[in-house]
Amino acid sequence: TKKLYLPYQGKKGETLVRSLNKTLKSVIVNDQIKTQMIFKSQRLSSMFNIKDKTKKEHENNVVYKINCPDENCTETYIGETERRVFERVLDHSGRDKNSTVFKHSMLSGHKPITIDDVELIAKGFKRNDTREITESFLIIEQKPTLNIQNLFKTIQLFTT
Repeated sequence: TKKLYLPYQGKKGETLVRSLNKTLKSVIVNDQIKTQMIFKSQRLSSMFNIKDKTKKEHENNVVYKINCPDENCTETYIGETERRVFERVLDHSGRDKNSTVFKHSMLSGHKPITIDDVELIAKGFKRNDTREITESFLIIEQKPTLNIQNLFKTIQLFTT
């Protein structure tokens, strides 16, 4: 049996299938070849994206970059978080007094950061170690001036 899958198109589709079946029966005289037409429904999401885009402040499991909001300042910071970005912005704006981003704004007299000063540079991580490794690579590559840690996530490639 040969199967032909067609998207369901309402009454016009049903009429087309009846017509095709009639034509096939008149053309194919050999009873060994049978054709079956099946309607296959389509998901609405296959036609267009139905999900709302997640706002930056609600994203989680990301690596982010903060640029100092002062237009004459080039200081930057790269971090990672499992939590929502909005929570990290609150930390860097003064909730966490040990944040180097907060300390920079206090010592320089620059205004605290807002969500607009945050750029998501990697997202969609399913594992913490992958996110942490990505952060380490980006810190080494971009050399942000406000990152002070000397320890990076280590990768064990081979076991001995």
